[in-house]
Amino acid sequence: MTLTRAARDPASGWRAGQISPPNERGTVMPNPRKLTTMFSAAMVAVALTITPALGASAATNPPYVTKTEFGQLKFGMTRSAVASLFGTSGRTYAENEDYILKEYRIAYGKRSYSVDLTFWVDDRGVYRMVDYSAIWTYKPNRTQDPATKTEYSKIKLGHSLAQVRATIGSAGTIWFDNHADLESQEDLHIKSFLWPVSYNSYGEVQITFERNASGTYVVTDKWAFWS
Repeated sequence: MTLTRAARDPASGWRAGQISPPNERGTVMPNPRKLTTMFSAAMVAVALTITPALGASAATNPPYVTKTEFGQLKFGMTRSAVASLFGTSGRTYAENEDYILKEYRIAYGKRSYSVDLTFWVDDRGVYRMVDYSAIWTYKPNRTQDPATKTEYSKIKLGHSLAQVRATIGSAGTIWFDNHADLESQEDLHIKSFLWPVSYNSYGEVQITFERNASGTYVVTDKWAFWS
């Protein structure tokens, strides 16, 4: 069964598996393999009170998607299989004869914090999922240990997620999670985390990781906003 991959949302310019979805102000984020462009100060200042219930199931938390449900997604799932898992059919925001782009609200309930899925039609005319991503938040949990400039300077490309957490002394807050079934290379898995900084209440450190061939998430980009 052949799947056509790498959809593009004509409204935003988002290319599935290559460019992350637009932020809540409509700005398309850079290529996740080369996240070298700084976040805008506007994104840094976005505030949201995060609520629990991320581990709830679709049956107890409709019509929202939880992190547990997101972790159960698999490439090749149909729209009906996803709807059964999530407890909702989501919202279609772009489509043509080849692909369908769908958005599902997450447990926080804020429109711009969402799970986005790309379904491409296979050679039997069935739409199957080839890309899924989530924006969980735009700010770090500020109750955890903050990152300092000294700690930030010690973090190098290729360091593992475990190494980074040990260096900073806290787990970080995942804000972006992307999984793409790419046609020309191994599947792309990217996670991006945020840490608060000790210098002010708006600063943050963002570190992006990509899963390597051995299954370890390693640093591919880092960025800091200190003041």
